[in-house]
Parts: sequence; structure tokens; C-alpha cells
Amino acid sequence: MPDELTITGGLANIIIPAQKQVALKPAVAELMQNSPNPFRGATALRFVLPAQGHVALQVFDLSGRLVATLHDGDLPAGAHTLDWSGRDDTGVSTPAGFYFYRLTAPGFVETKKMLRVK
Repeated sequence: MPDELTITGGLANIIIPAQKQVALKPAVAELMQNSPNPFRGATALRFVLPAQGHVALQVFDLSGRLVATLHDGDLPAGAHTLDWSGRDDTGVSTPAGFYFYRLTAPGFVETKKMLRVK
């Protein structure tokens, strides 16, 4: 473990053990705004999970039709990033326009809006 040395007047007075870095678990799930937004090619969808569990991240068009499922399965606690290439589940490029992305996790559902430009 590295130590911290405090020097005053040119003399070593106190040696204090450095604090351990502790990774804190998030207390609640969080869905962040996609980046970049608006986007042309691809965009990153970021979210944080407080505990391991089943997660679905889906993209919908303005009419509410499911366009793409980016993930549907278990993920561990922590920060996650999934990219959306602007393609639907069949691989076809989607048109420019507004889309919604929804994160569903145990005890959590949130939807945000993003804009795809050509």
C-alpha cells in the first residue's frame, strides 16, 4: 500500500497511509442522454445499474413501433454503454427523425428521446 509523506520545513513529520480507492455501487438505476445527440451514424446509450438483473434496452419510432432491441438479458451492476448504429433489428438503416429509447431494469423504467439526422 503506498504511503503519503507530509514534509514541513524540509523534515518528514508524518507518514499517513493513503486511502484505499473504493468503487461505490450506484444506489439507483440511471439512464443518461445518448451521445452524440443529434447523431448521424451511431450513438452511445449509457446507463448505470445498482444491481445485477435482467435489462432490456429498446429503440422505438415516434409511432411507438419497436425498431431495435439493443439488449435483452442479464447485466452486472455498474456503468454500461451500448451503441445504436441507426439500424433496425433486420439491419435496415432507419430514416432521419426522432426516436425513443427505453431502459427496463428491475424496479426501473425510463424513456428518453434522441434525434437521428442524415
